[in-house]
Amino acid sequence: MTNVLPDIQDMEPETYEAIGLKNSWVEIKKSETHGFGVFLVQDMKEGDFTFMHGCVLPIAMCNDYCIILDENRVYEPYLPFRYLNHSETPNLEMEFDDGGGVWITAIRDIVAGEELTIYYGEGWEDA
Repeated sequence: MTNVLPDIQDMEPETYEAIGLKNSWVEIKKSETHGFGVFLVQDMKEGDFTFMHGCVLPIAMCNDYCIILDENRVYEPYLPFRYLNHSETPNLEMEFDDGGGVWITAIRDIVAGEELTIYYGEGWEDA
């Protein structure tokens, strides 16, 4: 498995915003699915992974970009991952580690230009 986003892995969200919404691996642009999405600039192989930077917040601070962890906490991903859209047949999966970090892994080969998607879980439309 290869970490495919080393150039943004340690980047603070303000820095990412300052250089624009595109880097050597991904870009944020209009999505046919919903609003904006994250699209690959280079191919990604099944098993490639990266860390999804973000922060754990109280559920009262939940917004449109948050992932519900439990009845008290949510995870708010930073750019570019806050624009990952839902799919019933996603190309990425999320894993939460014991330290509160989130990793995303390609569950199949993904070609440049393709939108990166995750499965939000059942009932996400009603949240």
